[in-house]
Order: sequence, then C-alpha cells, then structure tokens
Amino acid sequence: SRVLHNLRSNKGIEALGRFAAGSPQKGALIAISERTLDEAGNNRAWLLRQDRTAPLSVRRRDDYDITDAAVLPGGDLLILERKFRLLSGPAFRIRRIAATGIRAGAVLDGDVLIEADYSTTIDNMEGLALHRAANGELRLTLISDDNYSILQHTLLLQFALPGE
Repeated sequence: SRVLHNLRSNKGIEALGRFAAGSPQKGALIAISERTLDEAGNNRAWLLRQDRTAPLSVRRRDDYDITDAAVLPGGDLLILERKFRLLSGPAFRIRRIAATGIRAGAVLDGDVLIEADYSTTIDNMEGLALHRAANGELRLTLISDDNYSILQHTLLLQFALPGE
C-alpha cells in the first residue's frame, strides 16, 4: 500500500495480523506501527484489503511499544506490547481488543490480559503466535529477542487461553 511507503526507519510496521474470512473484518490484514504516532499520540494502524486501505489507530498507554499482534478465531485482536526502563528493566503486556470495535477510523483499546515485569522470568518480548494444541486448548506463545546481548536472554513462554 502507498500509505505504508512513507513510514520512518525503525518506526514502521511491527505487527501484522490476518482476520478470518468469516470475521467482521472479512479476511483483512491489520498492520500496526511500533512508534509511528498520529496527532493524538496513538500508534498508527491500517486495515488492508485488496481494494482499499483504511487507517485506524491503537491507543498508546504507559509508554509501551507494540511488538506483535495475533487474531483470535472469533476475530478479537491480541496486541503484545513491551517497554524497557534502565532502573526497572523490561516489562510486557498483552491487550485484547474486541472484534466489534475494529473498523476504519477507530481508536482501538482493550483490556490487559497479562502484564509482567522483570520480577518474573521475562525479557524483551517481541513475538506472539497462536495455535490449537492436541487437547483443543488455544495456546499463546511468546518469544523474546536477546539482541545479541549478553545481558539479555531468548525466552519462549506459553500460556493457555481458556474458553477459546
């Protein structure tokens, strides 16, 4: 899309998700920037369809950067966010955004499903994936990026999403 062409270096698309054909977004892609902000200070995002691109945004809260996204089977959107502070270290959270609110021009915001900081076993959490386990549970898998640093670790975390 021409809209995405002018994003600045290292502030461009960080998260990309695809909605199911039967969802309210009818197979669209959602692209979310890591740090490209709109006039209100929210992360820019776009719904990408074959015939058009529609802008929307994700409410930026507490200086978290968006690092990934995944779409649940019912069309709700999970957004992985992380932040780092020199004195407190890394933190991450996952927000869930209802499918019914995802539309052109919307400012997306949602409830926090999980939030953790360095007091638990986390690091620079950057990747998010969903899969259905053999027992039928929907699993959420997170991975951290060690940035080739001896001070960071690559971690793989997995959680079950009950009721999905």
